[in-house]
Amino acid sequence: MVLWQRLRTHASHLVPLCSRLATTRSSSSIHRIINGNTGLHYYYNSRSRNGMSADQLVGIFQQMHSAAGTQSVVPPSEDVQRSAPLPEPGTWPRLFHQLNFDNTFARQLPGDGIEANYTRQVRGVCYSNAVPTPSTNPRLVHANAGAAALLDLNPSELATPEFVDVVSGCALHSTAKPIALTYAGNNANCVNVPVMPQQLTAIPLRPGHQFGSFAGQLGDGRAISLGEVVNHHGERWEMQLKGAGMTPYSRFADGRAVLRSSIREYMCSEAMNALGVPTSRALSLVVTDEKVVRETVEPGAIVCRLAQSWIRFGSFEHQFYFKQPKVLKRLVDYTITHHFPSYLETAMPGASDEDRYLAFYREVARRTAHTIALWQAVGFVGGVLNTDNFSILGLSIGTVVGRVRPVAPTNKHSVPKTMPFWATPPLAHCAWLADSFLTDYGPFAFMEAFDDDAVFNHTDSEGMYAYGRQPDVGHWNLSRLAIALSPVLEVERAREVLLEYPSMFHKAYVAKMRSKLGLLAALPDKDESDAALVKELLDAMQSQPGTTSGADWTIFFRTLSEAAPSLSATDEASQQQIEADSNLKLATTRARKALECMFQDEKVSSKWSAWRQKYTARLAEDSTAVREHSKLGGGLLLPGLSSSLDASSTALAIGLARRDVMKQHNPKYILRTWMAQKAIDAATANDFTVVDQLFKLLQRPYDDQPEFDDVYARQDTATGPVCLSCSS
Repeated sequence: MVLWQRLRTHASHLVPLCSRLATTRSSSSIHRIINGNTGLHYYYNSRSRNGMSADQLVGIFQQMHSAAGTQSVVPPSEDVQRSAPLPEPGTWPRLFHQLNFDNTFARQLPGDGIEANYTRQVRGVCYSNAVPTPSTNPRLVHANAGAAALLDLNPSELATPEFVDVVSGCALHSTAKPIALTYAGNNANCVNVPVMPQQLTAIPLRPGHQFGSFAGQLGDGRAISLGEVVNHHGERWEMQLKGAGMTPYSRFADGRAVLRSSIREYMCSEAMNALGVPTSRALSLVVTDEKVVRETVEPGAIVCRLAQSWIRFGSFEHQFYFKQPKVLKRLVDYTITHHFPSYLETAMPGASDEDRYLAFYREVARRTAHTIALWQAVGFVGGVLNTDNFSILGLSIGTVVGRVRPVAPTNKHSVPKTMPFWATPPLAHCAWLADSFLTDYGPFAFMEAFDDDAVFNHTDSEGMYAYGRQPDVGHWNLSRLAIALSPVLEVERAREVLLEYPSMFHKAYVAKMRSKLGLLAALPDKDESDAALVKELLDAMQSQPGTTSGADWTIFFRTLSEAAPSLSATDEASQQQIEADSNLKLATTRARKALECMFQDEKVSSKWSAWRQKYTARLAEDSTAVREHSKLGGGLLLPGLSSSLDASSTALAIGLARRDVMKQHNPKYILRTWMAQKAIDAATANDFTVVDQLFKLLQRPYDDQPEFDDVYARQDTATGPVCLSCSS
């Protein structure tokens, strides 16, 4: 009956083929017609595993042909196209039915083996079987050709009924193995208390511990992984449906997602990718007629998303806290084999297993530090930074996405800041400059006015996930991972990595902020002073109660980029050149005036003036270093710097090159909350043109796109600050 309903859904598309099948009796002809058409090939393969023969399939199509009558909506060329010989295995781009799911996770790790889909507690397994629940009247409203390319998938396939069926949860690909992953989680509810690496050995190795609360079994409550697709580069991409129905880990929930949260995740993951931040990807957005109850009744939606793996810190915690050391070791070995091959036994001859596990843990910490620096650089503020939302690969992953609440955020919190353990030289001067790490796309936001205490989760009244506290959360979660790995990696050895983490973060963060400030020569002896320069800038940018201060994070750095030629032109000849170029003069003058306007409040104007003087002096010093290092082949210069620079380059020439580099690191467009809300409001009214427009804008965040400036380049002050809930 389910198959009959699904076939009737696409009857109009398959009428010509039904007619041919209805009059065909030759077995070889039947198979030729089936294999020559994506739709028939798909349906036949998906059912043949359950014992359906080609003749039975023909019988169904004969019935469908009679029911459909003489209606014909498929162009003749469609049948001809589908009847063409299939590409050789391994060629690309591929048709959708040619995707071959490898499913190593389900094949090499233990599952509970239960086919029935009911909520339950599991032990000693890494996943449970979970088949998507068909949705009502699914419609594809957006698909991402860039993400499809990761699968070697022909973009034309994104509009086919077969594709829509699978990404809406209404049918399974013939080689898919749908599962829901098992994991646990910790809430860092005492993150204001520093976690000392030397204290790790004293932390109780049981559920519930000193510096946070153990949340127990969680798992994919509304996400269903279909399997892993290997592309022609050898990259492994796991397809996952979010909002496709209940799983064994749904607990008391419905396994669905609402349109509001799905749009935010779809947009944010692609915005982060375009910004250069490691992230999961979004392949498609489907809206359904499901009515999903959250604070109100909202339309349902499903996002098909991609990641090289959905393994999280919490995946290891589940095995540790429920005393499954053998499964834990299998999971670690699997993760290294498929995602960290540099630490395989063959790649590290003579190394012990524990040496390899230590190298693996160190690489996870390095990726953590790297992603923290990138999130900080784009002003991203996460909302739920639990261990179940931290990707083992260092990806930003989507789990919960929030609702805009008509309340102002609480930006000043009662919990006093405590400097983290690593706030000692060289990090004391920038201990609170880092942004959030591998959290979910939950009640997230990109900061507008800079605020070190910014929180966008309306339930976070204590500010545990405030912008300035997120570095501590990242370290705390790494300490939880160290505990979870303790059966295979001694805690004392993990402490070595936790002590290295400060320098990992410091190196990545300072390098990124140098790029944003246009410091072109990466001079190691300037690490301390450059980090101090950043801290002084953020002190000037900090929002102050009762004032108009608080420079917009994104607009400030983009404007500073435009002003770079003028700020760099410290000599009279360069200044005269700017005066002679009317366009350059206009652009730099406007930028400098805009910067002054951002800091006109008397409480911060003096800080800004003092910082600007130091910055101008640092630019002059940097220009000298650029000339010197150009003679040495430019080994210490930033990538992308003009090769025309040399020892004789003028201050203006360097300033122009500086502007171009800065614009590659300072985006003009980010996903502001009010932008996303406009797309959500339009989509709720069944208008998805705004979704498409915003999606296109966010694909090129560093480029000037004047056609969008009237809509997106300036802050929409009408909406004001917002907080978000975790409901999705």
